[in-house]
Amino acid sequence: MTIDKNCSKNLMYLSTLNFVLIFFGYQFIASMGLPFMNADTGSRFITVPYRAFTLGLSIYLFFKSGNQLPSTSIANCLWAYWILLVIRLVYDFYLQSSFMISEAGKSKVLLFMFCVTLPQVLAFAKTWDKVDYPKALFYSVISLVLIAVVNLIFNKALLSDAFVTNTSGRVDGGIALNTISFGHCGTSLALLSVFFLNYRKDVKKWMGIGLLLLGLFVMIRAGSRGPVFSFLIVSSLIFSFKSRQFIYVILMMGLIVLCLSVFQNELLDLVKNVSPVLSNRLMSTIQTGEMTGRDKSFAKALEIWYDNPILGKYFTFYFGSPANPGYTHNIILDAAIAGGIIGIGLILALYFSVLKSLYYSCSYNKEILWIPILAAQNFVGALSSGNFYYSPVLTVSALVISLLGLNTMCTITGIFELEQDDDLESDT
Repeated sequence: MTIDKNCSKNLMYLSTLNFVLIFFGYQFIASMGLPFMNADTGSRFITVPYRAFTLGLSIYLFFKSGNQLPSTSIANCLWAYWILLVIRLVYDFYLQSSFMISEAGKSKVLLFMFCVTLPQVLAFAKTWDKVDYPKALFYSVISLVLIAVVNLIFNKALLSDAFVTNTSGRVDGGIALNTISFGHCGTSLALLSVFFLNYRKDVKKWMGIGLLLLGLFVMIRAGSRGPVFSFLIVSSLIFSFKSRQFIYVILMMGLIVLCLSVFQNELLDLVKNVSPVLSNRLMSTIQTGEMTGRDKSFAKALEIWYDNPILGKYFTFYFGSPANPGYTHNIILDAAIAGGIIGIGLILALYFSVLKSLYYSCSYNKEILWIPILAAQNFVGALSSGNFYYSPVLTVSALVISLLGLNTMCTITGIFELEQDDDLESDT
């Protein structure tokens, strides 16, 4: 089912594929290539052809679709922020002498922005009405299940502490998939399971529970705190927003916080049975506020922003060698140092739109609630890790929310019904 009833099946399949790849494509291909990767072969023989494929697909869809780039309030906000980033990049990389970056670091940023992220974003913007969203949900779930199962079979570190080789004791999703991204795959599967169990009567309860347990296991076993916090925050919002009354939202959130506080030790013991390192890191965060250096990163970003709060100062700032592009680990702070007050305003507008879409969709867009859920997960996760220009999913998730009207009280099913009614009237 697509909004554009006249698009060809080939264009529909490719548009749907592009949409799914934006969310889980790299994680999927990195996991599927796990049996063929090792320290000697590395991962580029799989990941580089994948990047080339997605670039080719994006270019094809961009020129194949006859649509114009969308112009909604959120879409315009996104385009404005991208323009701001491009202007800041050009100025810092080529004009500002106080901004130091090596050629290797510069190439990495340019490659990701203009050959990975923007092509996928623009391709989706031109083909959003040709995506079969029910099929996209099905393909997304299958991808996440395969990511988990393949790692269970081939990633020995996922099942035994004896095979954990990195210094932190956390578990990567193989050579090409870092621990945070791998943990978020588990979070996505767990959150989609929450959606199935609460909103989809056509999904068997035992299947939903099984997917939930599988997702939680991967999320916890990965050993990263960001995916866990994303799951707790987004799932809490889902159950809170179901009430429709704002006072109930506050009460529900308070009750959840109270339960987490009262049963803190029991919950940590349960986590410890799956991932001792995650249990220790959560305890360290609770007791001492330890943030693995993010507090220093945040402080440095605020220092840079205070130096020029109106327009910002740098595209980003770099840790250690300028050959290794770094970021603040918080996209709001990224926006602050890149665009000052303007950048912060644009990013906060996107956050507001995502949260509003989650709130409305819990009541009015239940069939397609999974999109605001995944959008909320990615935006919450971006508060502790990730950045905007490396993550097409942030732009695309905000864009699809706006284009489908999920941040309003209208429903996507109403759009389909309206188009069908128009077809009937034209026939008569």
